[in-house]
Amino acid sequence: MKIWMKPQIAFLENERFFYEFSENKITATYKDITDTFDFTYLPDGHLENVDETILERNPIRSARKENGVLFVELLNLIGTNAAEETKHPQWIDHTEYEAPEISEEEGGIPNGENKME
Repeated sequence: MKIWMKPQIAFLENERFFYEFSENKITATYKDITDTFDFTYLPDGHLENVDETILERNPIRSARKENGVLFVELLNLIGTNAAEETKHPQWIDHTEYEAPEISEEEGGIPNGENKME
């Protein structure tokens, strides 16, 4: 699975999505609520709408399969001081995804313990 982390400035500084991946499934957590999106049976082509979610905001911006490879654009809420590579992302393999860290000042847990593994 290839993912593109579509940047959008967060409403609140510590507002983030956290993602986990397995095969053709994406599990998204937002504000301590989790939802799983299953693309296992998506045929080649573009999925028009992914609007069914229990999350307050939908993290799936688009999804398509090309020659059996899944490509998903995911919402990536960023801070105003985000790194350039975060502001201008590239397509990556889902295995390269790193969960965002939230600083202690933003309400995070020290030493990266708030990362989902």
